[in-house]
Amino acid sequence: MASSGFTVTGLTVGSAYTAVAIVYRETDSPVVALTSNETAFSSNLLQTNSWQTLRVTFQATSTSSKIGLVRRDTNEGQVNIGGMMLVPVSSTSSPYEGPYFDGDTAGGSWDGTPHQSISTSEANVNTTDTYWAVNGVSLQTFAYNIQTLGGDRLAPPSLRGSDTTIPYRPGRVFTSRVPDSRVISLGMWVQGSTEDGRVPNDVTMQRKFLQNWEMLRNLLWSREQFTLTKMVYVPGTSVPITVTAKASFAGGLVPQMTGGSRAVFTVDLFLSDPFFYGDQIEVIFPSTTRTKTLDIIGDDRTNKVEIEYAGAITNGVVTNTTRNVMVRYNNVVLTGEKVVLDSFNFSALHTPNSGSPYRAAGYVTHSGDPFWLYLEPGQQTLTVTTEAGAGTVRVRYQPAFF
Repeated sequence: MASSGFTVTGLTVGSAYTAVAIVYRETDSPVVALTSNETAFSSNLLQTNSWQTLRVTFQATSTSSKIGLVRRDTNEGQVNIGGMMLVPVSSTSSPYEGPYFDGDTAGGSWDGTPHQSISTSEANVNTTDTYWAVNGVSLQTFAYNIQTLGGDRLAPPSLRGSDTTIPYRPGRVFTSRVPDSRVISLGMWVQGSTEDGRVPNDVTMQRKFLQNWEMLRNLLWSREQFTLTKMVYVPGTSVPITVTAKASFAGGLVPQMTGGSRAVFTVDLFLSDPFFYGDQIEVIFPSTTRTKTLDIIGDDRTNKVEIEYAGAITNGVVTNTTRNVMVRYNNVVLTGEKVVLDSFNFSALHTPNSGSPYRAAGYVTHSGDPFWLYLEPGQQTLTVTTEAGAGTVRVRYQPAFF
Protein backbone atom coordinates (compact mmCIF):
# COMPACT_ATOMS: atom_id res chain seq x y z
CA MET A 1 0.00 0.00 0.00
CA ALA A 2 1.38 3.44 -0.90
CA SER A 3 2.19 5.25 2.33
CA SER A 4 2.16 8.77 0.93
CA GLY A 5 1.27 10.41 -2.36
CA PHE A 6 -1.32 12.25 -4.40
CA THR A 7 -3.79 11.65 -7.18
CA VAL A 8 -3.20 13.56 -10.39
CA THR A 9 -6.02 14.05 -12.91
CA GLY A 10 -6.24 15.23 -16.51
CA LEU A 11 -4.05 12.47 -17.96
CA THR A 12 -4.39 11.28 -21.54
CA VAL A 13 -5.11 7.55 -21.79
CA GLY A 14 -2.28 5.80 -23.62
CA SER A 15 0.26 8.59 -23.06
CA ALA A 16 3.50 8.08 -21.16
CA TYR A 17 4.39 10.05 -18.02
CA THR A 18 7.33 10.18 -15.63
CA ALA A 19 6.70 10.59 -11.90
CA VAL A 20 9.52 12.09 -9.83
CA ALA A 21 9.88 12.18 -6.04
CA ILE A 22 12.53 13.74 -3.81
CA VAL A 23 12.90 11.47 -0.77
CA TYR A 24 15.02 11.42 2.41
CA ARG A 25 15.36 8.03 4.11
CA GLU A 26 16.74 7.86 7.63
CA THR A 27 18.80 4.93 8.96
CA ASP A 28 15.85 3.10 10.56
CA SER A 29 13.36 4.03 7.83
CA PRO A 30 11.78 1.44 5.52
CA VAL A 31 13.11 0.80 2.04
CA VAL A 32 10.65 2.46 -0.35
CA ALA A 33 9.94 2.73 -4.07
CA LEU A 34 7.94 5.21 -6.13
CA THR A 35 4.84 3.78 -7.75
CA SER A 36 2.00 4.67 -10.07
CA ASN A 37 -1.22 2.94 -9.05
CA GLU A 38 1.01 0.21 -7.54
CA THR A 39 1.45 -1.26 -11.02
CA ALA A 40 4.67 0.50 -12.11
CA PHE A 41 7.57 0.88 -9.70
CA SER A 42 10.88 2.70 -9.50
CA SER A 43 14.03 1.06 -8.18
CA ASN A 44 14.14 0.64 -4.40
CA LEU A 45 15.65 3.48 -2.37
CA LEU A 46 18.43 1.86 -0.34
CA GLN A 47 20.66 4.85 0.47
CA THR A 48 20.09 6.59 3.81
CA ASN A 49 20.67 10.02 5.36
CA SER A 50 20.61 12.03 2.13
CA TRP A 51 18.06 13.38 -0.32
CA GLN A 52 17.60 11.08 -3.33
CA THR A 53 15.49 11.19 -6.50
CA LEU A 54 13.16 8.35 -7.49
CA ARG A 55 11.60 8.15 -10.97
CA VAL A 56 9.04 5.84 -12.53
CA THR A 57 7.72 6.02 -16.10
CA PHE A 58 4.31 4.52 -16.92
CA GLN A 59 1.57 4.54 -19.54
CA ALA A 60 -1.71 6.04 -18.37
CA THR A 61 -4.63 3.58 -18.42
CA SER A 62 -7.13 6.17 -17.17
CA THR A 63 -7.39 9.94 -16.81
CA SER A 64 -6.05 9.83 -13.24
CA SER A 65 -3.27 8.07 -11.37
CA LYS A 66 -2.23 7.66 -7.75
CA ILE A 67 1.46 8.54 -7.36
CA GLY A 68 3.03 7.54 -4.06
CA LEU A 69 5.64 5.62 -2.10
CA VAL A 70 5.30 1.94 -1.32
CA ARG A 71 7.06 0.21 1.58
CA ARG A 72 9.44 -2.64 0.69
CA ASP A 73 10.27 -3.93 4.20
CA THR A 74 8.90 -3.92 7.75
CA ASN A 75 10.87 -0.98 9.23
CA GLU A 76 8.72 1.64 10.94
CA GLY A 77 11.00 4.71 10.72
CA GLN A 78 10.14 7.99 9.00
CA VAL A 79 10.57 8.76 5.29
CA ASN A 80 10.54 12.44 4.35
CA ILE A 81 9.19 13.60 0.99
CA GLY A 82 10.61 16.88 -0.33
CA GLY A 83 8.20 16.92 -3.28
CA MET A 84 6.56 14.92 -6.05
CA MET A 85 5.72 15.79 -9.62
CA LEU A 86 4.52 14.28 -12.88
CA VAL A 87 5.73 15.26 -16.37
CA PRO A 88 4.56 14.00 -19.78
CA VAL A 89 6.91 11.99 -21.99
CA SER A 90 6.67 12.36 -25.77
CA SER A 91 7.36 9.56 -28.24
CA THR A 92 10.77 11.07 -29.04
CA SER A 93 11.88 11.75 -25.50
CA SER A 94 13.52 9.90 -22.65
CA PRO A 95 12.23 10.02 -19.05
CA TYR A 96 12.55 13.38 -17.32
CA GLU A 97 15.97 13.81 -15.64
CA GLY A 98 15.81 17.39 -14.41
CA PRO A 99 15.48 18.76 -10.87
CA TYR A 100 12.25 18.84 -8.92
CA PHE A 101 9.81 21.71 -9.40
CA ASP A 102 6.12 22.28 -8.87
CA GLY A 103 3.55 25.06 -9.03
CA ASP A 104 4.87 26.55 -5.81
CA THR A 105 8.40 26.90 -7.20
CA ALA A 106 9.38 30.48 -8.12
CA GLY A 107 8.03 31.14 -11.61
CA GLY A 108 5.83 28.04 -11.55
CA SER A 109 2.09 27.55 -11.58
CA TRP A 110 -0.44 24.76 -11.18
CA ASP A 111 -2.58 23.81 -14.19
CA GLY A 112 -5.40 22.92 -11.80
CA THR A 113 -5.82 22.16 -8.12
CA PRO A 114 -2.50 22.71 -6.27
CA HIS A 115 -0.65 19.43 -5.62
CA GLN A 116 -3.27 17.54 -7.63
CA SER A 117 -2.49 18.74 -11.16
CA ILE A 118 0.40 19.22 -13.58
CA SER A 119 2.78 22.13 -12.96
CA THR A 120 4.30 24.50 -15.50
CA SER A 121 7.16 26.93 -15.13
CA GLU A 122 8.36 30.11 -16.85
CA ALA A 123 11.26 29.82 -19.28
CA ASN A 124 14.75 30.39 -17.86
CA VAL A 125 13.39 30.36 -14.32
CA ASN A 126 15.92 29.79 -11.57
CA THR A 127 15.49 26.51 -9.77
CA THR A 128 16.97 27.78 -6.49
CA ASP A 129 16.92 31.00 -4.50
CA THR A 130 20.72 31.15 -4.51
CA TYR A 131 21.24 31.07 -8.26
CA TRP A 132 24.28 31.64 -10.49
CA ALA A 133 24.24 33.53 -13.79
CA VAL A 134 26.66 34.60 -16.54
CA ASN A 135 26.00 37.94 -18.24
CA GLY A 136 22.43 37.77 -16.95
CA VAL A 137 21.76 34.21 -18.20
CA SER A 138 20.87 31.83 -15.37
CA LEU A 139 22.97 28.67 -15.01
CA GLN A 140 20.25 27.00 -12.95
CA THR A 141 17.24 26.16 -15.06
CA PHE A 142 15.40 22.92 -15.78
CA ALA A 143 17.41 22.42 -18.98
CA TYR A 144 20.89 22.89 -17.47
CA ASN A 145 22.00 23.29 -13.91
CA ILE A 146 24.84 23.28 -11.39
CA GLN A 147 25.08 19.97 -9.55
CA THR A 148 28.02 20.68 -7.22
CA LEU A 149 26.86 21.80 -3.79
CA GLY A 150 30.24 22.40 -2.16
CA GLY A 151 33.87 22.44 -3.19
CA ASP A 152 35.68 25.61 -4.19
CA ARG A 153 32.45 27.44 -5.02
CA LEU A 154 32.03 27.78 -1.24
CA ALA A 155 35.71 28.10 -0.32
CA PRO A 156 37.52 31.37 0.47
CA PRO A 157 40.39 32.46 -1.80
CA SER A 158 43.94 31.42 -0.98
CA LEU A 159 46.26 33.99 0.62
CA ARG A 160 49.31 35.45 -1.08
CA GLY A 161 52.47 36.67 0.65
CA SER A 162 55.55 35.52 2.58
CA ASP A 163 57.37 36.51 5.72
CA THR A 164 60.53 38.63 5.67
CA THR A 165 63.95 37.29 6.63
CA ILE A 166 66.26 39.69 8.48
CA PRO A 167 69.98 38.81 8.81
CA TYR A 168 70.94 37.53 12.27
CA ARG A 169 67.37 37.72 13.55
CA PRO A 170 65.83 34.41 14.61
CA GLY A 171 62.97 33.25 12.42
CA ARG A 172 61.13 35.67 10.18
CA VAL A 173 59.00 38.80 10.44
CA PHE A 174 55.35 38.06 9.73
CA THR A 175 53.76 39.86 6.78
CA SER A 176 49.98 40.13 6.54
CA ARG A 177 48.62 38.04 3.69
CA VAL A 178 46.55 39.24 0.73
CA PRO A 179 43.67 37.29 -0.90
CA ASP A 180 44.85 35.93 -4.24
CA SER A 181 43.17 35.18 -7.56
CA ARG A 182 41.30 31.90 -7.66
CA VAL A 183 39.55 29.35 -9.86
CA ILE A 184 35.95 28.27 -9.23
CA SER A 185 34.96 24.91 -10.73
CA LEU A 186 31.29 24.34 -11.39
CA GLY A 187 30.03 20.81 -12.05
CA MET A 188 26.98 21.02 -14.30
CA TRP A 189 24.56 18.95 -16.33
CA VAL A 190 22.64 19.76 -19.51
CA GLN A 191 19.75 17.91 -21.11
CA GLY A 192 17.46 18.12 -24.09
CA SER A 193 14.51 19.94 -22.56
CA THR A 194 13.20 23.48 -22.63
CA GLU A 195 14.30 25.84 -19.88
CA ASP A 196 11.07 25.22 -18.00
CA GLY A 197 11.66 21.46 -18.02
CA ARG A 198 9.23 20.51 -20.78
CA VAL A 199 9.88 18.09 -23.61
CA PRO A 200 10.45 20.21 -26.78
CA ASN A 201 7.62 20.05 -29.32
CA ASP A 202 9.52 21.52 -32.27
CA VAL A 203 12.72 19.42 -32.28
CA THR A 204 13.86 16.10 -30.87
CA MET A 205 15.36 15.96 -27.39
CA GLN A 206 18.72 15.08 -28.94
CA ARG A 207 18.64 18.23 -31.09
CA LYS A 208 17.48 20.34 -28.14
CA PHE A 209 20.38 18.95 -26.10
CA LEU A 210 22.83 20.15 -28.77
CA GLN A 211 21.17 23.58 -28.84
CA ASN A 212 21.40 23.90 -25.07
CA TRP A 213 25.01 22.72 -25.07
CA GLU A 214 26.06 25.14 -27.82
CA MET A 215 24.43 28.01 -25.95
CA LEU A 216 26.27 27.17 -22.72
CA ARG A 217 29.58 26.64 -24.53
CA ASN A 218 29.37 29.99 -26.29
CA LEU A 219 28.28 31.69 -23.07
CA LEU A 220 31.15 30.33 -20.95
CA TRP A 221 33.96 30.18 -23.52
CA SER A 222 35.08 33.75 -24.03
CA ARG A 223 38.35 35.57 -24.70
CA GLU A 224 37.24 38.40 -22.42
CA GLN A 225 35.97 38.64 -18.87
CA PHE A 226 32.26 38.23 -18.25
CA THR A 227 30.00 39.06 -15.33
CA LEU A 228 29.42 36.15 -12.95
CA THR A 229 26.44 36.71 -10.67
CA LYS A 230 25.18 34.71 -7.73
CA MET A 231 22.56 35.14 -5.05
CA VAL A 232 23.84 34.69 -1.50
CA TYR A 233 22.58 35.42 1.99
CA VAL A 234 23.99 38.17 4.17
CA PRO A 235 26.15 36.28 6.70
CA GLY A 236 24.18 35.34 9.80
CA THR A 237 20.81 36.28 8.28
CA SER A 238 18.16 35.05 5.84
CA VAL A 239 18.41 38.23 3.77
CA PRO A 240 19.28 37.49 0.11
CA ILE A 241 21.69 39.72 -1.81
CA THR A 242 22.91 39.66 -5.41
CA VAL A 243 26.69 39.83 -5.82
CA THR A 244 28.86 39.92 -8.94
CA ALA A 245 32.43 39.14 -9.95
CA LYS A 246 34.45 39.37 -13.14
CA ALA A 247 35.39 35.91 -14.42
CA SER A 248 37.07 34.37 -17.45
CA PHE A 249 37.18 30.88 -18.94
CA ALA A 250 39.97 28.74 -17.47
CA GLY A 251 39.20 25.22 -18.69
CA GLY A 252 36.70 22.41 -18.89
CA LEU A 253 33.56 22.32 -21.05
CA VAL A 254 34.15 18.66 -22.00
CA PRO A 255 30.74 16.94 -21.97
CA GLN A 256 30.47 13.37 -20.71
CA MET A 257 27.31 11.78 -22.08
CA THR A 258 25.06 10.08 -19.52
CA GLY A 259 22.26 9.36 -21.98
CA GLY A 260 21.14 10.08 -25.50
CA SER A 261 20.21 13.66 -24.63
CA ARG A 262 22.00 14.38 -21.35
CA ALA A 263 25.59 15.13 -20.34
CA VAL A 264 27.60 16.29 -17.36
CA PHE A 265 30.62 18.57 -17.50
CA THR A 266 32.82 20.87 -15.44
CA VAL A 267 33.73 24.47 -16.24
CA ASP A 268 36.61 26.30 -14.55
CA LEU A 269 36.18 30.05 -14.04
CA PHE A 270 39.14 32.27 -13.17
CA LEU A 271 38.55 35.28 -10.91
CA SER A 272 41.42 37.77 -11.18
CA ASP A 273 39.83 39.65 -8.28
CA PRO A 274 38.79 36.80 -5.96
CA PHE A 275 35.73 38.53 -4.48
CA PHE A 276 32.11 38.93 -5.43
CA TYR A 277 30.83 42.43 -4.68
CA GLY A 278 27.41 43.68 -3.71
CA ASP A 279 25.75 46.85 -4.98
CA GLN A 280 27.28 50.12 -3.87
CA ILE A 281 26.07 51.41 -0.50
CA GLU A 282 26.23 55.15 0.22
CA VAL A 283 26.55 56.82 3.62
CA ILE A 284 26.08 60.62 3.81
CA PHE A 285 27.88 62.84 6.31
CA PRO A 286 26.22 66.28 6.34
CA SER A 287 27.89 69.19 8.09
CA THR A 288 25.79 68.49 11.20
CA THR A 289 26.76 64.80 11.49
CA ARG A 290 30.44 64.02 11.08
CA THR A 291 30.63 60.67 12.93
CA LYS A 292 28.67 57.49 12.16
CA THR A 293 28.95 53.84 13.17
CA LEU A 294 28.20 51.54 10.24
CA ASP A 295 27.21 47.85 10.17
CA ILE A 296 29.35 46.56 7.30
CA ILE A 297 28.13 43.35 5.65
CA GLY A 298 30.28 40.87 3.74
CA ASP A 299 32.75 38.01 4.26
CA ASP A 300 35.98 40.05 4.25
CA ARG A 301 37.22 43.63 4.27
CA THR A 302 36.39 45.68 1.21
CA ASN A 303 38.79 48.07 -0.47
CA LYS A 304 36.14 49.16 -2.94
CA VAL A 305 35.54 52.44 -1.17
CA GLU A 306 34.90 55.88 -2.67
CA ILE A 307 34.88 59.22 -0.85
CA GLU A 308 33.17 62.24 -2.34
CA TYR A 309 33.81 65.75 -0.99
CA ALA A 310 31.23 68.31 -2.14
CA GLY A 311 32.35 71.87 -1.37
CA ALA A 312 32.90 73.94 0.42
CA ILE A 313 35.54 71.81 2.21
CA THR A 314 39.18 72.49 2.97
CA ASN A 315 41.55 69.58 3.64
CA GLY A 316 38.86 66.96 4.25
CA VAL A 317 39.80 63.87 6.26
CA VAL A 318 37.91 60.57 6.64
CA THR A 319 39.11 58.22 9.38
CA ASN A 320 38.05 54.67 10.12
CA THR A 321 38.62 55.00 13.84
CA THR A 322 37.87 51.30 14.41
CA ARG A 323 40.87 50.32 12.26
CA ASN A 324 42.94 53.50 12.67
CA VAL A 325 43.03 54.10 8.91
CA MET A 326 42.95 57.68 7.58
CA VAL A 327 42.78 59.38 4.16
CA ARG A 328 43.13 63.14 3.59
CA TYR A 329 42.54 65.36 0.56
CA ASN A 330 44.96 68.26 0.91
CA ASN A 331 43.17 70.79 -1.24
CA VAL A 332 40.28 73.23 -1.28
CA VAL A 333 36.95 72.12 -2.70
CA LEU A 334 34.90 75.23 -3.45
CA THR A 335 31.12 75.49 -3.22
CA GLY A 336 29.71 73.79 -6.32
CA GLU A 337 32.81 71.63 -6.81
CA LYS A 338 33.41 68.04 -5.90
CA VAL A 339 36.24 65.53 -5.76
CA VAL A 340 35.94 61.73 -5.74
CA LEU A 341 38.66 59.58 -4.17
CA ASP A 342 38.72 55.94 -5.35
CA SER A 343 40.59 53.84 -2.78
CA PHE A 344 40.51 50.64 -4.85
CA ASN A 345 42.12 52.21 -7.93
CA PHE A 346 44.23 54.81 -6.08
CA SER A 347 42.75 57.62 -8.15
CA ALA A 348 41.15 61.01 -7.49
CA LEU A 349 39.18 63.24 -9.83
CA HIS A 350 38.47 66.88 -8.98
CA THR A 351 35.60 68.55 -10.86
CA PRO A 352 35.98 72.36 -10.66
CA ASN A 353 33.31 74.97 -11.29
CA SER A 354 34.95 75.89 -14.57
CA GLY A 355 37.28 73.96 -16.83
CA SER A 356 37.75 70.21 -17.23
CA PRO A 357 37.98 67.71 -14.38
CA TYR A 358 41.57 66.94 -13.44
CA ARG A 359 43.37 64.06 -11.79
CA ALA A 360 44.18 64.89 -8.20
CA ALA A 361 45.78 61.79 -6.62
CA GLY A 362 48.85 63.90 -5.83
CA TYR A 363 46.81 65.78 -3.21
CA VAL A 364 45.98 62.58 -1.31
CA THR A 365 47.83 61.41 1.78
CA HIS A 366 46.92 58.45 3.96
CA SER A 367 48.07 56.27 6.84
CA GLY A 368 47.29 52.95 8.50
CA ASP A 369 47.17 50.70 5.43
CA PRO A 370 48.52 50.48 1.86
CA PHE A 371 44.98 51.25 0.69
CA TRP A 372 43.65 54.73 1.33
CA LEU A 373 40.63 53.37 3.22
CA TYR A 374 39.01 50.00 3.86
CA LEU A 375 36.03 48.67 5.81
CA GLU A 376 35.90 45.40 7.77
CA PRO A 377 32.69 43.37 8.25
CA GLY A 378 30.94 44.31 11.48
CA GLN A 379 30.68 47.69 13.15
CA GLN A 380 33.05 50.36 11.85
CA THR A 381 33.07 53.98 13.05
CA LEU A 382 33.89 56.66 10.47
CA THR A 383 34.70 60.24 11.38
CA VAL A 384 34.92 63.23 9.04
CA THR A 385 36.99 66.31 9.87
CA THR A 386 37.77 69.45 7.86
CA GLU A 387 39.85 72.56 8.45
CA ALA A 388 37.09 74.74 7.02
CA GLY A 389 33.79 74.53 5.17
CA ALA A 390 30.42 72.94 5.76
CA GLY A 391 30.14 70.79 2.64
CA THR A 392 28.78 67.25 2.47
CA VAL A 393 30.92 64.11 2.47
CA ARG A 394 29.69 60.82 1.01
CA VAL A 395 31.32 57.42 1.55
CA ARG A 396 30.34 54.70 -0.89
CA TYR A 397 31.43 51.07 -0.60
CA GLN A 398 30.73 47.65 -2.08
CA PRO A 399 30.70 44.73 0.40
CA ALA A 400 32.97 41.80 -0.49
CA PHE A 401 31.79 38.16 -0.47
CA PHE A 402 33.45 34.81 -1.09
